Amino acid sequence: MRAEVDVVLSEQPGEASDAERRHFAATLQSASLGPDAAMALHRARFAIGTAQRPRDVVDAVIALVRALGGHIAPVGIAPEDALPWNLTLGVDEAMRASSEPGSKASEDLRLVLPALLDDARREVIRLRQKALRRDPNTSDEMTGLVNRAAFAAELRQLEPRAAVALVQLHDLQLLTDNAGTAASGAVLVAFARLLTDHVRPSDIAARYSDDTFGLALPGITVRSLALRLELIRQAWNGLRPYTVAFSVGVAALDSTPKAALIAAAEALDLAALDHQ
Repeated sequence: MRAEVDVVLSEQPGEASDAERRHFAATLQSASLGPDAAMALHRARFAIGTAQRPRDVVDAVIALVRALGGHIAPVGIAPEDALPWNLTLGVDEAMRASSEPGSKASEDLRLVLPALLDDARREVIRLRQKALRRDPNTSDEMTGLVNRAAFAAELRQLEPRAAVALVQLHDLQLLTDNAGTAASGAVLVAFARLLTDHVRPSDIAARYSDDTFGLALPGITVRSLALRLELIRQAWNGLRPYTVAFSVGVAALDSTPKAALIAAAEALDLAALDHQ
């Protein structure tokens, strides 16, 4: 699997952005709901968008389920016909919603929950990362990104629909030898800032090792991540403070985080060979 990419389009020309698609979906959902249910959905979206903690996001989801007439129970005791989605998004004990089959509540819940939970999941990831970056035990002091251990822990919280990348900067040690640690440090900080400028708030960027960064983007394909990384390469070529290139290994998170990281590392090794 080859993946030496340097950055590309996150969206194809003419495509709607993620935010535009979510807004369009929300508009359609509200039009299909009664006034009380539409207002409950609006309140839930507002609460998710202004949440200060992951727990606040989960509380907003649960409040909406109840407002729409649904019932909530832990996965172990939920009815067999309960809806398949975990309402707590890994923040708390897994819970599922249920309602009377064929009822208006059942119809409304099936209509609004998938998209709402996608938004809620993104917000939980963003809030987690914000907390991780503030904690010296889970952040990298130099770059301000999450560290390797926190990155691995966050991968375990992601749904299978995600893509993972390892990005290795080349010749950092040579730069340190020739120009000093301040020069290599400046490269690392500049590259970390570039990564955070080119990913969404719900994406995960990490300092994976001395010269390698990790990326995890929920809800996108390997190809989309490769395109995004091509854009990052183009931007890096225009601003890098020293002549430092990078190689990339990309993999799908379609089984376990460990397997995805192994696949990304193998792809990175192949890409790095071409750099030599």
